[in-house]
Amino acid sequence: MGRLFHMPVTDARHRARELLDRFDLTEAGDRVVKGYSGGMRRRLDIAMSRISRPSVLFLDEAERLAGNIMVIDRGTCIAEGTATELKRDIGGDRVEVTLARNEDLARTTELLRPRATGAGSVDEKARTVCIPVTDTHKLVPRIVRELDDDGIEVLDVVIRRPTLDDVFLQLTGHGAEEITADPDEDAS
Repeated sequence: MGRLFHMPVTDARHRARELLDRFDLTEAGDRVVKGYSGGMRRRLDIAMSRISRPSVLFLDEAERLAGNIMVIDRGTCIAEGTATELKRDIGGDRVEVTLARNEDLARTTELLRPRATGAGSVDEKARTVCIPVTDTHKLVPRIVRELDDDGIEVLDVVIRRPTLDDVFLQLTGHGAEEITADPDEDAS
């Protein structure tokens, strides 16, 4: 990996040894990676991403590896907590019901309201009703039965669990890729 970043061979080897030691992989350093355990492979992935000493590292595995996550927007910490806490703070799990007919949207919203833990949303174009919930245990079959008993034709019912991308978007109001280098540049 160091050579891919155009590091001199001696620097790349030194950095590799340093990272193998830091991530407790020194003893496995000469083994073929396919012989590594899953945890060792994840540690190796992170070590490899650190070889060029990046100032920021975005981890797709952050949810599983980090005990505490800090959400930073334009250089300011705007939230901090575990993945579970951050997801709960933005509303947690959601049930999304897709219907066959638009005319059933209002009735479905009414039937789902007692289960909602906050404000839901309706998308007329997609014919969906989405509500935040806390208890998803056996919820999908109960909703399908209830709506069917009321004569509402359901195409799909899914539980949507928020991702860390959802957390970032909800907290900041924009995706990470939408950030400009200087927010005042557009003001001129």
